[in-house]
Amino acid sequence: MKRLLPLLLSLTLLLPALCGCGEKWEGYEKADLDAYITLGNYVGVEYSLVSTEVTDKQVDEAIEKVRSDNMIKSEVTSRPSAKNDYVVIDYTTSVDAGVISALSDKDKTFAVASTYTLKEIPGFSESLLDRRAGDTYVFELTFPADYKNDSISDITLMAGKKAKVEVVIDSLFEYVKPELNDEFVGKVSKTAKTVAEYKAEVRAQLKAEAEELAKTTMQEDVWAAVLEGCEVKKYPSAELDKYKTEMQEYYEEYASYYGYEFEEFLSTAYGYTPEQFEKKKTEYAESSVLSDLALYAVAAKEGLSVNEEEYKAGLKRYFEMTGAELGLKTEQAFEEYYTTEMIMQSVLWDEVI
Repeated sequence: MKRLLPLLLSLTLLLPALCGCGEKWEGYEKADLDAYITLGNYVGVEYSLVSTEVTDKQVDEAIEKVRSDNMIKSEVTSRPSAKNDYVVIDYTTSVDAGVISALSDKDKTFAVASTYTLKEIPGFSESLLDRRAGDTYVFELTFPADYKNDSISDITLMAGKKAKVEVVIDSLFEYVKPELNDEFVGKVSKTAKTVAEYKAEVRAQLKAEAEELAKTTMQEDVWAAVLEGCEVKKYPSAELDKYKTEMQEYYEEYASYYGYEFEEFLSTAYGYTPEQFEKKKTEYAESSVLSDLALYAVAAKEGLSVNEEEYKAGLKRYFEMTGAELGLKTEQAFEEYYTTEMIMQSVLWDEVI
C-alpha cells in the first residue's frame, strides 16, 4: 500500500457500507459526487494548536544523542572490568578432557555481564567481571540436565556434565562519549564551528521539525473533523474493490517475504482469522474511499483542479522528498512506481488541504 495521500493521514473514522452495485464508474472527476456523499462543514474547522517551542533541555538531549551515536572506543588499563565494558578473549571449553570446539574460540569480543554473551555457557558472562587485560582463569560449571545447543551434534556428551572454560583476557575496553568541544562540532556539523554555533544549529533544526509536526497534526485534525461531518450515501464499488485488492496484495507480499502461507501469516503475525481479515479489508477500503470522496467533493465545490504545470511541480517535490530512500533515481522512475493517478491525487490533496 504505497499511496501518498494516506501517509499524510492517520484517520480511523469508518461509516457503514452502502452497495454501489451496478453503477458505471468512470472516476471521481466524472462522477456525480452528490450521489455518493454529502459534505459537512469544511471551512472554519477548529483544531488545537501544537506547541512549536524548543527548550534548552530538548537541545541538550538532542546533542547528547549525537554524542552517544559517536562513541569512542577507549582501552581500559587502570581498573578491572565492569558491566558495560567489553573484553577480547580466547576461551576453550572442555568436558571429560575433551575440547568442545563449538564452545571454543579466539579473539572474540564480548560485552561483560550481558545476558547475550555466550548464553550457551550458563554463568560465563558474569565470570568476566573484575578481570584485567592479561588475566587468565578457569571457569567451572555443570551443564543442566536439559541443556540444549543446536550447534552440538551429540548433546548427551554435555547435558548434566561438569565442564571447565579456560579464558585469556587479551584486552579490555569501553565506549565513551566524546567531549562536547569545537573539535567534536567540526566532525558532526557541516556548518557550525563552535559549540555555541552548534547549539544554535540544533535548536533551529528542532524548531523546523516541531513546526512540520504541528502542520501535519493540524492537517490530520482538520481532515478528521471534515470527514466526521460527511454523510456517505453509497460507496463506488469499483473503488472499494481497488482498495481491498491493494490491501490483499500488500499482506500477501509480506507473507511471501517471510516464507509463510497467507492464512498462516495472518494468524501468526496478527491473530486474524480469514473472516476477520475480510472485515479489516472492508474497513480499510471504506475509510480510504470516504477520504477520496471528500477530497474530490471539496475540490469540486471550490473549483480546484491540477493542471500540467502543477502536476510536474508536485512530481518534482515528492521525488525530492522520498525518491532517494526508495532507491528511485529519476522522476520518471518515481512516477512509474506511484502512478500518475496517485501523484495527481496527492497534488490535489495539497491544494484542498
